[in-house]
Amino acid sequence: MTLVRDAYRIDLRSGVLHLLAPFDGETIGAVFLGEGEYRLEPATDAERRHLRLVTGDERLETLTDRFDRLLLLLTDQTGEEMLAHAPVVAGLPTRASPRCTRTTWSCNESGSKLIFISES
Repeated sequence: MTLVRDAYRIDLRSGVLHLLAPFDGETIGAVFLGEGEYRLEPATDAERRHLRLVTGDERLETLTDRFDRLLLLLTDQTGEEMLAHAPVVAGLPTRASPRCTRTTWSCNESGSKLIFISES
């Protein structure tokens, strides 16, 4: 499954997606455990220059990275989009679910918040 939001592209290649319990009838988040990748392609030259500045890479055009854990907090219809791509199985996350300690926040124009997480 691929999610595209503004300058971000998130590919969930293989794994398990756990939807958080709905709040007021809306899916507000999901935890993904598996193989994935994100790609950030800055939309403007100013954004590209800033990305180069914060990464220290003068030639950087696109930021990409792989992940095996991802937490998404949603304020749009992404939850419904996710439900349309895979069968739903009820149950609790497995004991293999990670204990996370480090987070990086990002917020796009539509207001969806993305949190990239890593295991301690």
